[in-house]
Amino acid sequence: MTKNKIPQRQYHLDYLRVFASVAIILLHVTAQNMDYVGLAGTEWNIYNICNSASR
Repeated sequence: MTKNKIPQRQYHLDYLRVFASVAIILLHVTAQNMDYVGLAGTEWNIYNICNSASR
């Protein structure tokens, strides 16, 4: 008889899925808030950097 070998869980794929979920949330939050701040403000620059980094 041969024993069925159970494949080991690949945790790096779970970490990648969590990172992608956080990036999507960050993208949506920054995109919504960019409409409410001025273009010359510090807040807009922070939103812009976060939005670009999450892409």
